[in-house]
Amino acid sequence: MIDVPASISDNIFDRKLKRGTVIRTQYRFPDGSKRNKYLIVLNYNVGGPTIIFVFTTSQTEFYKKYPQFNPDILALQAGTVPFFAKETVIDCRQVYKLSRDRLKENFQDGLLQFAGELSPSHLAKVDQIIRKSRFISPDDKKYILGEL
Repeated sequence: MIDVPASISDNIFDRKLKRGTVIRTQYRFPDGSKRNKYLIVLNYNVGGPTIIFVFTTSQTEFYKKYPQFNPDILALQAGTVPFFAKETVIDCRQVYKLSRDRLKENFQDGLLQFAGELSPSHLAKVDQIIRKSRFISPDDKKYILGEL
């Protein structure tokens, strides 16, 4: 691993972190296996103390088996975006929160990387899903959509 000075790392983090940023991290499952996991930053304002995000998954069989969840997901075909080589679902049924400081520490420690950004059209579709969501609280919706 390359030792990058904190000031440069901070600058990269602050410049790259924005609404629609796709972050890759390696997740260790209980069975010991590791896989890349992707999260998408949803905050309208990423300068605050809390970052809200959703996870993606390439395990799409569940969503095919239970189409009642289709209004709450954005399904992307393989290769639609360069960082998702497999068919991928952005699951907007549940949002997660992490402190901005913790996220920055994880970036500085090399535990996560910036994979890219969702296109404006994909982000607009995610916004539509969030706006209509029965699962996301009204307060979180306002924070995500910049309606505060």
